[in-house]
Amino acid sequence: MTKVLFVETSPSGVVGGSFLSLFELIRALDKTRYQPLVLFRHNHYLVDDFCAAGAEVFIYQEDAPPSTNGKSRGAKLKPYVWRILEAIKQRRNVEIMLATRRDSGFIANALDIIQKHKVDLLHLNDGLTPSIPFIAVAPPAIPTVVHERKIRRYASRERRYLRRVNRIICISQAVAANLDAYFPNFSRTVILPNPLSTRFKEPLITKSSLLKQLGLPEDALLVIQVSNIINWKGQDILLEAMKTVSKNHAKSVLIFTGGTPLGEEAYEAKLRKMAKFNGLENRVRFCGFQEEVSSFYQAADVLVHVPSYPEPFGRTVLEAMQLGKPMITSNSGGTAELVQHGVTGLLVPPGDAKALASALLSLLSDESLRQKLGTKAAKVAQERYSPQKIARKIEAIYEELIDGLRT
Repeated sequence: MTKVLFVETSPSGVVGGSFLSLFELIRALDKTRYQPLVLFRHNHYLVDDFCAAGAEVFIYQEDAPPSTNGKSRGAKLKPYVWRILEAIKQRRNVEIMLATRRDSGFIANALDIIQKHKVDLLHLNDGLTPSIPFIAVAPPAIPTVVHERKIRRYASRERRYLRRVNRIICISQAVAANLDAYFPNFSRTVILPNPLSTRFKEPLITKSSLLKQLGLPEDALLVIQVSNIINWKGQDILLEAMKTVSKNHAKSVLIFTGGTPLGEEAYEAKLRKMAKFNGLENRVRFCGFQEEVSSFYQAADVLVHVPSYPEPFGRTVLEAMQLGKPMITSNSGGTAELVQHGVTGLLVPPGDAKALASALLSLLSDESLRQKLGTKAAKVAQERYSPQKIARKIEAIYEELIDGLRT
């Protein structure tokens, strides 16, 4: 039995795409061959689901070894902390030493689990940059896999730690191309997309009930964007496009579902002013964060995700495809890899409100086209992005690395 320790390094503890993708991987792993252990920095609502999927879950507790499935396991961490700091000092890398000092307790938790549970492989779930301190101190005899989920700027000093990474799994060609631009000689990269979600539940309310709750007529056609209100997610472009759409399609209504993160309040205020200025107050709804988002997905006639900057993947796009909904998205980054224009959805240039309005009008005016694109999208999603298919490919990576140690 191969023991794999997955470490989610996200400092905020906010459950996002990396958590959801990790859950699907662990749920689909062959438990007759792999025993998953997962270390989280914070407790969160998915912990019980991870346990039910067969993982042994550890929650970091400052100044104590990790708790397992929420129960404390006793003794102090100081010996582990000083062991980490000494290891970093010996490498004479001051920047990494300082970063590791700030995170020494969490890193010591990981080392404690590796030692006590005789872990065979380390899988760092949140990308290269946040994982550098872990890579720096991880036992060299244990293969290390990094899951890169972002298009980011790398520091040149990170190059020296690549020799300690056995594989980097990139979630899209866009992510891999970005990595290659910084580290062109690194050859141990694999491109594997995120899996589709098995967590979608039946909608709690029907479209008719949702329309009634929102004060909308029964025959309204819903254009929905499922995304946090963030200034590069393209809500302003969508609002600009809806100014044209509303003049040509009287039944169209725009719905934004998603929270407003700290620091983005001014952007939300700008969007509300745009809606009012463009005469769309009665045609736009800001619904905020929705824990039960499936009712909105199912009610949508068209889903839109048009980020101004390249997305590393585009989970919202895949979720729309999975549910058989027509999607309009930007033809850049990972979203362009998910959608085949005119077959499973429509692609528009980032920041082009005119092109977006044209795409919206073509779908809102043609129910058969919406149905055709949605049906094909659902078929492609199941064929290409099933958790089982992606888990088998990741297991093949694990097997290759473990076998390499045995030979």
